[in-house]
Amino acid sequence: MIGGQGVDLTVSDQLHNDGVVGSDGQVKLSVGTLENAAGTIQSGKDLQLSAASLTNAEKGQILALGKDAASKVDVSGELHNQGKVAGNADMTVNAVTIDNAKGTLQAANHLELSKQSSLTNDGGHIAGQSLTLKADLLSNQAGEIYAQQQLSSTLKTLDNTKGSLIGGQGVDLMVTDSLHNDGVVGSDGKVKLTAGTLDNAAGTIQSGKDLQLTAASLANAGKGQILALGKDAASTVDVSGELHNQGKVAGNADLTVNAASIDNSKGTLQAAGHLELSKQASLTNDGGHIAAQGLNLKTDTLSNQFGDIRQIGAGEAKLKIGQAFHNQRASY
Repeated sequence: MIGGQGVDLTVSDQLHNDGVVGSDGQVKLSVGTLENAAGTIQSGKDLQLSAASLTNAEKGQILALGKDAASKVDVSGELHNQGKVAGNADMTVNAVTIDNAKGTLQAANHLELSKQSSLTNDGGHIAGQSLTLKADLLSNQAGEIYAQQQLSSTLKTLDNTKGSLIGGQGVDLMVTDSLHNDGVVGSDGKVKLTAGTLDNAAGTIQSGKDLQLTAASLANAGKGQILALGKDAASTVDVSGELHNQGKVAGNADLTVNAASIDNSKGTLQAAGHLELSKQASLTNDGGHIAAQGLNLKTDTLSNQFGDIRQIGAGEAKLKIGQAFHNQRASY
């Protein structure tokens, strides 16, 4: 079904497409149930697609090829995409739930995914020049979410097991409940990460510039890495509750780490510049490593059994302990 200058198609009940619906101009398509089995829906200009439900199977393609006008895919119910939905300009995709497992959602410019309650991207690919993503639940197991420029996302829960969330110029990620990271969250620019419970099991959280991380609690396991690679701006890890670090938290400039209590047993806390550890009531560094060019450490209790606290270079080291200091077979 082809319209040279445009297509305006309304199907009130069901549309099954295993062929081609398209135009060199605009395509406006309004459907009840849309099943795009192995078909192609394609516009040469913008695409305006609305449906009650949409299934785009593995060989299905929904393409907006126009570079000058924004396109929209608006689904009032569920969107199942195991094929490809793509636009050459800005694109908005709305649905109550989006299942993009092994599918592709992408835009050459800005991609907006902000209306769904849940988004499943297990083994899937979501990409845009810039990307805005909002959902209650995001499952990104072995999935890829990538923005060439800024990636902004607001979620309640995130499972990033073996997945990646990358913003080339910056990442602004808020997860109000729980974030499990066994993959990569990162940028060549600034990373701003706010979370309730942050479990960085064997994952990497990395910024090319400064890192601003805020959480209610943080567990950074043995293979977990939280890295601020920028050399020009100070970074902060701010935890209102407990920080358990058995992995590595490090910065290439000044780094401040705040928490109610810090357990750095067998972990590493280090900064190429100044390291500030001054808000915690207790600090456990048993078998751990704390190092910086300059160091300011304040705590009520410090346990440093078999641990190493080291000031490197020409910086100043300050240590203030309010109540108890255990330093068995350790160095300071």
